[in-house]
Amino acid sequence: MAALLAASAPAFGQQPATGVSGGMSTAPAGPADQLAAAFAQIGMTRCASMAQRAANFVFEDGEAAFTVQPLGPDANVWPTVITIESAHADNGPVRFSTVTISPGQGCAGFYEQVIVWPTSCDDLARTVFASFTGTRLLLNAVQVSELNAGLQLYLMPHPDGRSCTSIKRELFR
Repeated sequence: MAALLAASAPAFGQQPATGVSGGMSTAPAGPADQLAAAFAQIGMTRCASMAQRAANFVFEDGEAAFTVQPLGPDANVWPTVITIESAHADNGPVRFSTVTISPGQGCAGFYEQVIVWPTSCDDLARTVFASFTGTRLLLNAVQVSELNAGLQLYLMPHPDGRSCTSIKRELFR
C-alpha cells in the first residue's frame, strides 16, 4: 500500500515572512498548493484536477490540514482518499471531510463533509440547507433530504436538542 502523505499549516509561532516583511516566494503555501504538491509526490496526474476541484470546494477558503492516501501502488489506477480537517469562521468552525477519487473508466468520486453546528437540526434545515427537499427520517432521528440525485444531506440531532451534525455527500464525475 502506498504511503500516507500529510500537510498542515506552519506550526504556531512559525509564521513565514510575507507581505511587506517578505516576498512572494516566502508566502506560505495554502491548502490548495499543498494538495497539488501531494498529488505530484504520489504521481497522480489522471484525476488530479478533479480531486483538486473537489478538495478546494471542501476547503472553502478556510484553514485546512489533510492526508492523501492512494489505495494502491499507482494513484492513476487505484482510488485515492483525501482526509481533511478544516475550519471556516462562518459555516462550521470544525469540519471533517473525505474526498475519494476513482480513476476507473474516467474520473469519478464523492466527498462527504461532517460539520457540528451549534443550532438545532430543524433550524439548519430551514436556513443553511433550505434548498434540500424531500425530508424524511432515516430511522428514528436522522433526517435525510436531497438537493438532487447525487447530493444528499443527513441531519443528526445531538441529545441536547440544541446542536446538530450535518453529513453532506455528493457524487461527481
